[in-house]
Amino acid sequence: MEASAMTNTILDVRELSVSIDQRQLLIDVSFSLKAGEVTAIVGTNGAGKSTLLRAIAGDKPFTPTKIVDEKCLSGIYFCEKSISRWSQQELAKHIAVLPQISQLNFPFTLADVVGLGRIPHSTGAQLDGEIVEAAMQATDVVHLKDRFYTQVSGGEQQRCQLARVMAQIWRSEDATPRLLLLDEPTAALDLSHQQQLMCAVQNFSKQGVAVLMVVHDINLASTYADNIIALQQGRILCNGPVAEVLNQPLLDNLFGGDVHLFFHPKTGKPLVLS
Repeated sequence: MEASAMTNTILDVRELSVSIDQRQLLIDVSFSLKAGEVTAIVGTNGAGKSTLLRAIAGDKPFTPTKIVDEKCLSGIYFCEKSISRWSQQELAKHIAVLPQISQLNFPFTLADVVGLGRIPHSTGAQLDGEIVEAAMQATDVVHLKDRFYTQVSGGEQQRCQLARVMAQIWRSEDATPRLLLLDEPTAALDLSHQQQLMCAVQNFSKQGVAVLMVVHDINLASTYADNIIALQQGRILCNGPVAEVLNQPLLDNLFGGDVHLFFHPKTGKPLVLS
């Protein structure tokens, strides 16, 4: 199913609420994602960032809160259809998810791990091998393709896992639209590989992929994201283009005045310093 040609919106989150043990983790969260854009979710610990990502991925149940004429108007909609009405097999062709922790204790090579991303598709070994190679090049792990996953560093494992989820939705020919969900993708990475990974994500989005990622580093969000969603205690504090919403009042509200906003002398983009 194609996204709306008018709006190019592929994901709609409408008045989403999530509760666990009578504690509300998300409250009336609403936003939309468009193909070709990177949206970063920011906020302090416990704000609901990972909960939001997991709800979209289907790992956290949510409660419909708005029903009119026996029709549920709240929830998560992918291509204008409730995500609950999609089969897992269908969603696996369109949506790839990188969780905070990806545990794998089997002695697979890195190429084998990245190849797992191609399971939802029936595109043949030769094409899948080419996609695996390209995804590993994008995340700078192709030189490690024959190494065992359990014998490389945590940062190398993280870059391998990103290559896996990118390989899952690599081609628009296999499924359109495409959505990439990333929870702290730069965890365990050094500064150089943080930048390389974020560039890979940014370039991938330009191929018509909507990207929603949780990040702790607001400077990464400012540099590589098109939009920011700021969460505070389960609610959206602001949502919009980086240049419009990233300002000192927002930082004061989120972090209590412990950080300050400057502008990069070369790029002109917002820069946050403590």
